[in-house]
Amino acid sequence: MSDFLFTTQSACSARLGRVLREYLGPLTGDVEEIESDWGSLAVARAPHDPPLLVADDRARTVLAGRPLVRAPVAATEDGQPLSFAHARLGEPGNASWDTLLDGPFAALRIEHSGKGHRLVTDLFGWLPVYRGTDRQTGDLVLGTHLEGVACAARRGAAIDPVSAAELLLNQHCVPPRTLYDGVELVAAAGEVTFDGSTQVASSTYWEPREDAFSDLDEAALSVREALRENLNAACPPGSSAGILLSGGEDARAVLGAVSPDVDVSAFTLADEENREVRVARAAARAYGARFTFAQRKPDHYPAIFEDAARIAGATSGFMDLHYLRIHEELRLAELPIVLGGLCSDLFLKGGRAPEDPDPALPFRLPATDGIRAELVAEVRDRRVARRERLLELRPRSAAEWDQVWPGSIWVYDGNFQGARRMFNVHEPYQCNAMIRAASRTPLEWKQERRLFHRAMRPFFLRSWYVPHARTRFPVLGRWGNAPLRPFLRAGRELGELLRGRAFKHQFGWPKPRHVVSSPATAALRERHPLASSPLGVVFDETDESRLWQQLDSAWHPRRRMIALQLGFLTAHAAGERR
Repeated sequence: MSDFLFTTQSACSARLGRVLREYLGPLTGDVEEIESDWGSLAVARAPHDPPLLVADDRARTVLAGRPLVRAPVAATEDGQPLSFAHARLGEPGNASWDTLLDGPFAALRIEHSGKGHRLVTDLFGWLPVYRGTDRQTGDLVLGTHLEGVACAARRGAAIDPVSAAELLLNQHCVPPRTLYDGVELVAAAGEVTFDGSTQVASSTYWEPREDAFSDLDEAALSVREALRENLNAACPPGSSAGILLSGGEDARAVLGAVSPDVDVSAFTLADEENREVRVARAAARAYGARFTFAQRKPDHYPAIFEDAARIAGATSGFMDLHYLRIHEELRLAELPIVLGGLCSDLFLKGGRAPEDPDPALPFRLPATDGIRAELVAEVRDRRVARRERLLELRPRSAAEWDQVWPGSIWVYDGNFQGARRMFNVHEPYQCNAMIRAASRTPLEWKQERRLFHRAMRPFFLRSWYVPHARTRFPVLGRWGNAPLRPFLRAGRELGELLRGRAFKHQFGWPKPRHVVSSPATAALRERHPLASSPLGVVFDETDESRLWQQLDSAWHPRRRMIALQLGFLTAHAAGERR
């Protein structure tokens, strides 16, 4: 599920290949480079990837991602996504891609004639494609890695200060803008046709418009069947799979929905053996899955900083690449498929909805200390314009979808972007049927876990006695848990006290404040100064020490790590002269 770079400029595939190796080198097993009269192409293939490129006498197609083919197998030569996309993109007219390919993907068909190139993106924009123009030649550049496109287009030094401020404030830019001037995000569910560097046609085959279910039961049934069907297609009975299992309920629901005839290995990552690990182990045992606990080293995140930042790019937080390097120890890339539980909060629980769901409210920014006031004002204008566009699409739920559509702007999307480059990750909550169901479900049905519990309760029955890592039982709803929570909390606190674990961190992901305050992070700050990087134009303060004092006193720890990451990336991209 790796990456590609394409440009209509010929005789430069070696340059594209160097860019991909620079950013994806730690995970890339091979970079295939091709150049011809139609331009140049570089394809980075990780060791766990199937072939990403196919060609005939008319054209060649590159496919990033492993979508499920929903068309009859007879529609392709071998029923594989790559050959299906190649054949379908070569047919005239628009296709209903949301009914043909399911899951994250980006498909590009390059015609040898140089005319009629076609690009298609997935339903929700999970696998982003960026488009830029070469600053020297004006040639088109397309690719799936933001910094890769910026450097290939010679725009690594062209920082958009407003977008940089927006990334620091909100951890994403209003699409289609990106951190780099002249580089844009291609629309989700998009189909674009190019003749050389000229765009001929552009359309979208799906938008998340409001069309509510008749009742909560109908919505829950739709969600349940979407999960069950997707998993049956991705890992049928008799196959084997891994699963990234937490002590929560999202991945547990996935494990419960997998056929009992699938051989499952569960993996849990944490700083030490804590409540998260104990709950995950008990859940794995209940479903008959093998269990492996992977212990993270104390300075894991500072140690992976430079590699993780280059792999993630400016669109994802490097701290979301939790399994980087650990995935080699666990040999996750050797598994045919690794399931996850991402996006359930996003789609089924209203996890990114604001406290006040009034869709007409202007966007509220976090602490703006340190950022130039005129940039903050422009960010606000962009956010208000974005909300107005969403109100036309989703009058009752614009606020809910403001920060999640397209999928690549979601604040924790780095979990997926990193994992897809490390091993064959499959996130069933990202399937097309789940997205459509979520878009049709009112926010009030999602809150208090109403939709999630009603949809997933059958999948929790085998582990009914295993509590959540937090104080509730997934098999029970809000009112069923209410009388039990005080007893569960008291019992856990007593047990942790007896084990000498009182007041210790009991969950899988680290606390950002621990990462920020570590000596290893202090060393990173000295090695990668922020005020003197290209990102420095965003801040009022130009002295490095005083700038960090200001940010440390006002910003959330995660935002401070994002600032460090963006400073490193912009300095790296600006320094490249390819």
